[in-house]
Amino acid sequence: MSNVELDAHSAALNKFERVFYAIVSNVETPSYSDENAPTDVAPFGKVLRESLAYLATGERSLGTEVPYDQFSKANETLMANHGIDIDFKKIVHRYWQTFLPESGEL
Repeated sequence: MSNVELDAHSAALNKFERVFYAIVSNVETPSYSDENAPTDVAPFGKVLRESLAYLATGERSLGTEVPYDQFSKANETLMANHGIDIDFKKIVHRYWQTFLPESGEL
């Protein structure tokens, strides 16, 4: 869930990084909402980590590494979602790769 209010200053068309920051700095996952006060902000990395865990295993927690088969399952689900921009998918994919074991194929 993300609730973001943008104005002409924060949503300038030539300042996409401001718009992106405004959105991702206010994203919450279900487990984050349960664990933290409503005014706290979830780090975007935690959101991506939890989404990898959920798509890979159906659970919201993740170890320090993800087996390649679970990574592949999550990545296939991500890439099959036509409602997500391909460039954003690539960002998520690259971040998720950091959870693969060193010997994992990319």
